[in-house]
Amino acid sequence: MKPFTLYFALLFAAPVVVAQSAYTLQAYDSDSSKIVVGVSGEIQYNSSAITNEFAKTFYQGDYLTNEIKQSSLGRMTNFNRLGLDVNYGVYTSLRLGKFLGRNPYRLNWFIGIYDRSHTNLSIPKSLFELIFEGNKQFAGQAIGIGGFNFNLYQYQQVQTGLLYDNGLGQVFAISASYLNGNKYISYDVPQLSFYTSEIGDEIAVDWELQYKQSDLENSGYATSNGSGFSTDLMYQFSYDSSTEIDNYFKIELNDLGFITWSSNSKTITSSDSISYNGYYIKDVQEISDSIIRNLSTDSIIDSYSYSNTGKFTTYLPARISINIYQQHSEKLAMNLGMSYRINANYTPYLFFEEHFYITSSIDIAGRLSYGGYSKLSYGINIRAKLKTIALFLGTNNIEGLMAPTNFGGFSVFGGLNIRM
Repeated sequence: MKPFTLYFALLFAAPVVVAQSAYTLQAYDSDSSKIVVGVSGEIQYNSSAITNEFAKTFYQGDYLTNEIKQSSLGRMTNFNRLGLDVNYGVYTSLRLGKFLGRNPYRLNWFIGIYDRSHTNLSIPKSLFELIFEGNKQFAGQAIGIGGFNFNLYQYQQVQTGLLYDNGLGQVFAISASYLNGNKYISYDVPQLSFYTSEIGDEIAVDWELQYKQSDLENSGYATSNGSGFSTDLMYQFSYDSSTEIDNYFKIELNDLGFITWSSNSKTITSSDSISYNGYYIKDVQEISDSIIRNLSTDSIIDSYSYSNTGKFTTYLPARISINIYQQHSEKLAMNLGMSYRINANYTPYLFFEEHFYITSSIDIAGRLSYGGYSKLSYGINIRAKLKTIALFLGTNNIEGLMAPTNFGGFSVFGGLNIRM
């Protein structure tokens, strides 16, 4: 993952409406310009339970105090979500009608090059308690802690497509992308039970799990460990166009695609149980190195697991979104929408935005949202569409920035484009 300084250098986006991602085909609309060239970037971290302070402390390897752990535990339900998106890139959009002469409609050809990373996690509360508070609290009982799921994608994307405005208030867009698979890691644990005896002399574990990874030895920025394809689709139509900015309804499908990982990729599946007897263990966090050395990890894997090296295919966490934009007056407008990501430990994301136009070319919007990888969130964004330059900057998580000990959300997104 690139240094954070690089991401913050790309915090300006095309003037578009976003859900829990700054990426939309609407960014390629050049309006009346012949050529648009831009850069865009985003960091989107959200969790329904794990606070920003916990995530930062854990990532830095610092000591997790009981207060930090309890703050996250107090927000937890039976299953808890976490998601992270880091994307940045460059793009250009050409209005073909300008080059063809007569222009009864608007037809744009666009191309974009992006570096993209997505991580999502689902963790049961009982598993979190076992890992970070130990097994003493579960002595004498068997607990079911299945449902853990983790996925990490890193890839580069070359995207091209067409955006068409028929001049009657309808906009269509379609794209095709080549994907260079850089890195993939996945854990899926549908079943896991854990038992510790009253006096701590027996630990029993039953599980079903599947682990997949790309070739981790072939590492480095933009190295190729697989290839794939994705497509994006968008349809937008205007209604009640009595103001300079049309009211519209938009539906969009993003990242519908796959990556086939190379023949050096690995898959491990396992479904069995292990019981440790004869050791007096007060807490699994206190197991000494000498005990661990006496257990043959290799024999356990060979006896109870199946390992395969070869190609496999994964599907991207595709997103479908709906937006309704309604102008109230010259100064006020509303944006209402929802989005959902498939196979991404995601819940439906709903948001409401109110826009205030400081001038005809500058507006600021406040956002209230719920779902996705978080719970209730508050955001703010500002956009400026000047004569030749357009800027956009925003966050969906004011609460995470202001109170990191109580909330789990951090996001900054935006970009800049030049119109010629």
